[in-house]
Amino acid sequence: MTICLTGLTGACTPDPGERLDPLFKDVARNPPLTKQETNEYLVRNDRPLAVWIEEMAEACDEYGCV
Repeated sequence: MTICLTGLTGACTPDPGERLDPLFKDVARNPPLTKQETNEYLVRNDRPLAVWIEEMAEACDEYGCV
């Protein structure tokens, strides 16, 4: 009986080299497409958001997104 339990529990432990964290492409979504006027507004009035949207779009191009 002990041998069976040891065998079963050993199969459930992850490989130490296995990545358990989600990948970027598993959790990130492509930013929505916006009109040129919206982009200009964001650049003028909410620069941090505009920069974040651009960085997310570039990362999605490089790593893939949902």
